[in-house]
Amino acid sequence: MDARYLICSVFLFNIMSLNGQKAMNFYECLELAYSRNLTIKQAYLGKDRAASLSKVAMYNFTPSLNASMGYTFNFGLNIDPVRNVIGRETRQIGNIGINTQWILFDGLQNTSNLKRARYSLMAETENIENAKNELTLSLAQAYLQVLINEELLMIAEEQLRLTEKQMKRMEELVKAGVQAEVQLQEFQAQYYREQQNAVVARNTLEIARLQLANQMVFDDYERLRITPLSSELPVIDFSSRSPSDLFREASENNPSLKTAYLREEAGRFEVRQALGARYPLIALVAGISTNYANSVPNVTGTQNVTLPIGITQDGIPVFTTVTQPVIDSENPIKPFRNQVVDNVNEFLGVSVQIPLWSRYQISNTIENARINYEISKLNTQQTQITLYQNIQQAHAQFLAAKSGLEASIKAERAARTAFENAEQRFSGGLLDQVQLESFKINYANAQSQLTRNRYEYIFRSKIIEFILTNTINL
Repeated sequence: MDARYLICSVFLFNIMSLNGQKAMNFYECLELAYSRNLTIKQAYLGKDRAASLSKVAMYNFTPSLNASMGYTFNFGLNIDPVRNVIGRETRQIGNIGINTQWILFDGLQNTSNLKRARYSLMAETENIENAKNELTLSLAQAYLQVLINEELLMIAEEQLRLTEKQMKRMEELVKAGVQAEVQLQEFQAQYYREQQNAVVARNTLEIARLQLANQMVFDDYERLRITPLSSELPVIDFSSRSPSDLFREASENNPSLKTAYLREEAGRFEVRQALGARYPLIALVAGISTNYANSVPNVTGTQNVTLPIGITQDGIPVFTTVTQPVIDSENPIKPFRNQVVDNVNEFLGVSVQIPLWSRYQISNTIENARINYEISKLNTQQTQITLYQNIQQAHAQFLAAKSGLEASIKAERAARTAFENAEQRFSGGLLDQVQLESFKINYANAQSQLTRNRYEYIFRSKIIEFILTNTINL
């Protein structure tokens, strides 16, 4: 994971620990969520794994180098590896060797595997952005939902304060004998209803704040506070754009579509790699080795020895002179260091392996690779369809939100005017409390609906903006 996310997470946590009322803006919430989200962490691990596989694929072009050593005790009938003498002596044999293999041709398997690994790495990199995008949209919706409920709570509390003010005024009128007791009781009943509405609005806000905290993996949601949106928040009107135009623009930058394309390319090279297994494997091989045996005598030189080989017909002995090795009497076994130096064996050659019958394993690998490739192509098509459908839905929801906002602005303006007029008529005795309450409820409902529609319009606009640019401005 990028270090900046971890640093940001620790920084934000320390600030909020010192001040429980510290308000966070959307981007601070998003950075904190990025640093703690498990799906994003898994995506980073997927990228690390793909990077490791890409590195392995690159090093497959280099020669292999292996070293071996061993030491054995041989009993019974065995062969001295140094003198190539068979016998039943108990022997101790040691060997050391280094060998290398450099693949010259493998049906382009290594080349295809490297390209496949690189496409997979690029796909996993895009998948990180895709995971971030999904979290960003989800967090933006939760963030706006908190703001909506905060405003709805303010409206409910304002209505409660207004009713309380009217109730106190009615108490004075009842005491003065101007109004009947029943009018005060109706105001008191309405006050308790609106008090209940305020409690419900506060509970709804706490639930929304909990959902936002869950998105951020923030434990103490009661300390979570967020900043309101800027009054100059730019909102783009997409009503003149068609879904097809939006899809063409979004296709160029959409990380989920890029991920699908890259995985499809990786699948294509997986097929090529599998097909390469049908070709011969040609490699340059080389090695050097040596050995040791405790049955090799330590010869220090030679000496001429005269030996009888027979007699003549006259009975005269016949002798011959032969050369025999001289064995060191103190160290009769040739030392290990000397044997290692003297017994060196080197080789250099070309190895060719031709696949004749692999028990159908090569064919199965090719078939599975082709199936995986077809699946990746279908996934790409499905991603395109899903993206277009999401754009269609987002565009339709934007148009609906725009129409709803325009209607709610007019409705709120009319309800406010009607309520203000009703208050004046109630003060003049032209309306009773029940009629005034009806205007008041209509005005409160219009305010709440305007708040919902305003945030709905903002959110629907930001969704389309985010689909096109992969960034969100809140």
